[in-house]
Amino acid sequence: MLFANHTPGAIRLQHRLRALAFLLLLAGCLLLSAYRLTLPHWHAATAGNQLIITFHPALNDRDAARSAVALREQFGMQGLRELTPLSIDSAHPVYLADLAPRVDAAELAATLAASPLVAQAEPNAPRQTLAIDERAGPLDTEFIAQEYYNDIGIVAMWSRGLTGSNPDSPVTVAVIDTGVDLDHPDIDANVVPGFDFVEDDDLAQDVSSNSHGSSVAGIISAEINNDLDGVGRARGVAGIGGGDAQDKTPGLQLMPLRIVADKSGALSCATIAEAIDYARTHGAQVINISIGGAEPCTLEQAAIERAYTDGIAVVAAAGNGNSAAPFYPAAYGAGTADAMVIAVAGVNTDGVKAARSNYGSWVDIAAPFQDIRTLSADGGYLTRNGTSFSAPFVSGLLGVLMSNYGWSRDEAVAAILTTADNLDSVNPDYAGLLGAGRINADRASALFADYATNSAPANRHTVHLPLIVQE
Repeated sequence: MLFANHTPGAIRLQHRLRALAFLLLLAGCLLLSAYRLTLPHWHAATAGNQLIITFHPALNDRDAARSAVALREQFGMQGLRELTPLSIDSAHPVYLADLAPRVDAAELAATLAASPLVAQAEPNAPRQTLAIDERAGPLDTEFIAQEYYNDIGIVAMWSRGLTGSNPDSPVTVAVIDTGVDLDHPDIDANVVPGFDFVEDDDLAQDVSSNSHGSSVAGIISAEINNDLDGVGRARGVAGIGGGDAQDKTPGLQLMPLRIVADKSGALSCATIAEAIDYARTHGAQVINISIGGAEPCTLEQAAIERAYTDGIAVVAAAGNGNSAAPFYPAAYGAGTADAMVIAVAGVNTDGVKAARSNYGSWVDIAAPFQDIRTLSADGGYLTRNGTSFSAPFVSGLLGVLMSNYGWSRDEAVAAILTTADNLDSVNPDYAGLLGAGRINADRASALFADYATNSAPANRHTVHLPLIVQE
């Protein structure tokens, strides 16, 4: 009831208002009947095709309900429910109408708004959360081609808010390769100064014909949810530690170290050693090396030992020779658990060893190998295969865990190795030769909460991670 006054004058006024409401209802129905003769244009069905209808405040609840029913019957609305708690005030009954799939909500809203019964009508504009959902993933347009992120638990890790770096403890990942496309709009915000050992300057621009270094860098830290357009689409691909542009989470910092002009250019372990020492003395916490060879090199190993002593994680590709023979620098070891370099083999989406990936007792872990969608050096995107692109999955995951949880290199490595998915059952011919198995970022990132509460994580291998307590 709109009025609580029961005096004769008030009652007469109330009756007049009811009569007026009835006339308005009748006039509205006549308008709506005329409208029915010219139904809105039909169009393809769309999800959430709904209309918000706010009725005139002169109508009481009963008349508003009758008007709503009339609307539903006139236009074949599939559902109609009152949104009383969401009303502007009690004098404005509000209804949410589910329209037939092919009714144009905007056209119907415009017609209904002209009715004396309706104070306002508007389509129920769709919205979506900007947090990274475990099922939906980032808004990046090419994320649809990165299904392997679900296989290895990256999207689940993102759903915990671990999309990049903690601003208070940023992590720099050095990429020793052909350089990086410094101007690529999907990574430029995450690149920090590096060095070009080919041109002897600090502009490590990737001009290679195969975009090798840019592709490696994109897997580690291509920006997430960046450059959002007007319809909720973001640019390109998502890197493991790219940061979330929508909530201003910074990405892992990328230090490009260009040691070769192109894939066919001359490469030597001496140049790799030089680049490792540069990364070590210029603040890198993780070093990715997607380059290697069959012969060991004392100079290279010594540089890695210095980096290892300084607590830096060195990650290297296991190679593409389908061989168990050691491949360097991936196969260098510290003498205990082969932890000096994290050697990364490649597996297919089903966990089976990629046909061309190396394997062996010197391999530490495995990561996706085939159809990896990432960056090209011309500002675009391409699909890659090989252990060159398996290694950066591990580098990116290490960087995210070290930055967000404050873990040391050894703690982050232990978390990754002890939570990996064992692949022996699907690789009976390579049992024990693919390291701890395939990385599982979901379980690795869950370890922090498990240890902070002194409870063991579920579905894990024996953990050698020291007890970590959040202060």
